Amino acid sequence: MPRTRIITAQSTRAKLAELGIQRTESYDRAARIATLSVDGEHGAIWLYLPDNEHLMIGAHKVPSNIVMLDQTRLTNAEKIFLLDLDPNAHPDHPMINGAAGNCRSVMAIPLVDMAVVVGQITIGFERPAEEVGDEAAEIAALWAEIVVSNLVEHSNIKAMLNDLTAAFSA
Repeated sequence: MPRTRIITAQSTRAKLAELGIQRTESYDRAARIATLSVDGEHGAIWLYLPDNEHLMIGAHKVPSNIVMLDQTRLTNAEKIFLLDLDPNAHPDHPMINGAAGNCRSVMAIPLVDMAVVVGQITIGFERPAEEVGDEAAEIAALWAEIVVSNLVEHSNIKAMLNDLTAAFSA
């Protein structure tokens, strides 16, 4: 059975929840490990939904109500971005203004499924981008691959269980 992409133009929070794709301890752990493995302070795993919406499925030291900065949303499947954050440009964002964190730079790592960017891991650092080591991007990219593999496996298993339930209910 050929599989489809995790996220499509018809994806909604409800449809993803039916596949078991939502905020879980497992994705929180993945966000924590990815963040700490590159000496970051804060991290989140985001999935992109249609109409420029996004869904946080895992986080480390990031409150649930945080909104992803539009400037960090990725479209290129092959690039990892490391950006300095200007507190004056984002005075109301709690991850930058000190309410929830003092991020001074952010790394955005694409989550790629079938050559399409379906989300990202975002890691916040409380230091400038120039102080983040080069190997951090390589390590973070490995975590992105692991997250996508888990998403695919999880959605495949859940879809199969839904099919079996429907078959036995008929």
